[in-house]
Amino acid sequence: MTPKELRAFLKAEPFRPFDIRLNDGRALPVPHSDFASLSPDEWQLVVWHQGGFDFVDVGSITSLHFPRRNGANKRKGA
Repeated sequence: MTPKELRAFLKAEPFRPFDIRLNDGRALPVPHSDFASLSPDEWQLVVWHQGGFDFVDVGSITSLHFPRRNGANKRKGA
């Protein structure tokens, strides 16, 4: 993942919560854009969570996962 791609998801309007998947197997939830911030060079990310924060090297992000919202993407009458 590139910093440019990540920045686009962090600044999306409307924002969609997502989990950052890392190459060590961890998943870090980002429930709102206020919970993550990129460094000035955009290769380091701080992800805030209850009880602290994690520093993440953007190059170690393998994917973003967008949890399905309750009721989202369900067909009517299905």
